[in-house]
Amino acid sequence: MKLYEIEQSLLELLQAIESGDIPSEAIADTLESVEGDYNTKIDNIACYIKALRSEAEAIKREADTLTERAKAKQNHADRLKQYIFDSMAKLNKDKIETARNALQIRNTPPAVKISDETEFIAWAQENADDLLDYKPPTIKKTAVKNYINAGNTIAGVTLESGKTLAIK
Repeated sequence: MKLYEIEQSLLELLQAIESGDIPSEAIADTLESVEGDYNTKIDNIACYIKALRSEAEAIKREADTLTERAKAKQNHADRLKQYIFDSMAKLNKDKIETARNALQIRNTPPAVKISDETEFIAWAQENADDLLDYKPPTIKKTAVKNYINAGNTIAGVTLESGKTLAIK
């Protein structure tokens, strides 16, 4: 039986008890049976939740491990590429072709390099504001909570507690 079906049976039983449709000697056995099914189903679902969380954590750990491995492989490839570049540059070789590879040192397109970003920002704010990108501010909710907990008030801001289900 599904949880919602057990839930419905329990609600119907409680309504029948309130209306007096069930004899008092049958109430205890019937209620115990339905509540037992309900508690068993809840227990099974809670165990499934724990298993899913455990599996999700294992997947996350594996993903972190794979990310670290990928980063290490990429760094190794980058170091080897720089090694080849340095070697070719030292020997003034711009191009090497083999049966499996073609390597060539090329010029890169011009890239912007700013020596003093603070100075540039000050200049751009006065002369060419469209060269800057402004980000909207974000709220530090932990700091706001600490501010309110210290006895301060902020219009339109409250601390609200909710309810959650803890499964251990």
